Amino acid sequence: MKYSMLAVAALVAPALGNPVSYWRQFLRRPFYPEDAGTVIVSNYAPFHIEVDEEPQGHQYSVHPGQRVSIPGAPVADVKLNEQVEVSYVSGDEGTFNYVINPIGSDFSACVNVSPKGCGSLNWCPGEPPTHPVTCPAGTELPITLYTPNSMRATHEFFL
Repeated sequence: MKYSMLAVAALVAPALGNPVSYWRQFLRRPFYPEDAGTVIVSNYAPFHIEVDEEPQGHQYSVHPGQRVSIPGAPVADVKLNEQVEVSYVSGDEGTFNYVINPIGSDFSACVNVSPKGCGSLNWCPGEPPTHPVTCPAGTELPITLYTPNSMRATHEFFL
C-alpha cells in the first residue's frame, strides 16, 4: 500500500504543478484554437472604406489605393463599412473557415478573398452569402475591394 500511494503521488504531482503542459500531451486536438493568418485589406474601390474587426475592436480607415494589415485571431468578423463582412473561425485539426456575408444593402463594391493554398471567394452586391471555405491555420487572408467596372484593372494588377 505504501508503494502504490507513492506511485500515485509521482503521477499526480506533475499534473498539479503545471496542468496545461502535462495534459496537453494526452489530448488529440490542439489545446488552443488555431489563428487565421494576417488579414490584408486592399481598397481598389473609388471610395473610402471603414474596417472594423470584431470582437478584437480594431478599427481602420482605408482610402482608395491603400491597404491595411490586421493580425489574425481564432475568430473575427472583418466588417467593411458595416455593410459586408468577411468572417472566420478556428476549425478542427489545424484549420480555420471563412465566409463573405452581406450585412447591409448599400455596399457598392465587390469583395474578393484569395488565400494561397485554399479556395478563393468572390462576392458582389446583390449576391447571397458565400459558402464557407476551409484553409490551413495561419494562412494569410488577402481581401481585395473593387467596383465591378474596375475588375479589369484589378486583374492587370495581379498579373
